[in-house]
Amino acid sequence: GWTTQRAAGAVAKGESRYSTHIDPQRDLPRGEPGFGYFFGYKYGPSTPRYYRPFLERFGPARGLYLANAVLLAATALFLALIARSLCGGWHAAGPAVFAFLFPAFTYFELYHQGVIDLLPAAAIVAAIFAASRGQAIAAGIAIGLSLSCKPLPAGLFLFLFPGTVRARPFAAGVALGLLPYLPDLWATP
Repeated sequence: GWTTQRAAGAVAKGESRYSTHIDPQRDLPRGEPGFGYFFGYKYGPSTPRYYRPFLERFGPARGLYLANAVLLAATALFLALIARSLCGGWHAAGPAVFAFLFPAFTYFELYHQGVIDLLPAAAIVAAIFAASRGQAIAAGIAIGLSLSCKPLPAGLFLFLFPGTVRARPFAAGVALGLLPYLPDLWATP
């Protein structure tokens, strides 16, 4: 999460999160900007945009953890709704949420390590929920937003949805979900 904090700080200063020294890698020998030695931020533009208000309001650690708690609750809710629809009732929702929240891995990754990968994953779960209800545009928007957070894992899920929802509305939704990239592409083509 520290790189996201630095990326949000760079954006607040009007700097490019992709060309400033945000994520220095010790294993690479060079120091020039761009592709010669990528010191920049390695996530999409939606990630620091989501975390920035939490970081500014609550500080680095608390803001990150609170943002992750919101994502954890939203993901648990979507998983409960998916389990309910797949199994025909609320009796499946409790075990689905328990299976998601109970493992120590979840707590360790989100509240010890402070990882930010739950943001793109939560968007994928939202896309699965939307697709299960036949909402192609909403599923596409959620996958596009996940891609605008981080290319993977959404890039792997991208090709599974056209078989379950109408392809054109889904593609239109993906295009809408990718709109957060535009300001960065215009600023630094």
